[in-house]
Amino acid sequence: MDDKISNIVIRPENADELSECKLGTFVRLDVKEIGSKKFAMQLEFLSKTTKNIAA
Repeated sequence: MDDKISNIVIRPENADELSECKLGTFVRLDVKEIGSKKFAMQLEFLSKTTKNIAA
């Protein structure tokens, strides 16, 4: 498997949920390129690993 790094704009509600996840969380993105920017039209969590945050 080849890793490819991309800068992709995601929706704010997805960003909030994704910020609670650890590195290694797998997502599937439906990406659409508009001009020189890439946008995630849909985000699906395949394997979600959340951070352990103490209250």
